[in-house]
Amino acid sequence: MPPVPLPQKHELNEEETKHHYITPAIENAGWTKSQIWMEYCFTDGMIQVRDGYINKGAQKKADYLLSYKGIPLAVVEAKKLSLPLGA
Repeated sequence: MPPVPLPQKHELNEEETKHHYITPAIENAGWTKSQIWMEYCFTDGMIQVRDGYINKGAQKKADYLLSYKGIPLAVVEAKKLSLPLGA
């Protein structure tokens, strides 16, 4: 069976970009699967107090959190390839 061709870069969404480019690049850099935490919530959400009411904000989630010996070291945020750097 011939390999399935990759879609054009401008057609990839964020999940496809992660699957085809970012995850392989992180693994090729020497990170093991146990060191790569995907879709990881790294905060419980900010507590907000307004007019005597307490509300908990949304959790912050990283596309990738890279860890060493269980200690988080780096956050990697993925974007689809068609977005400019810094978007």
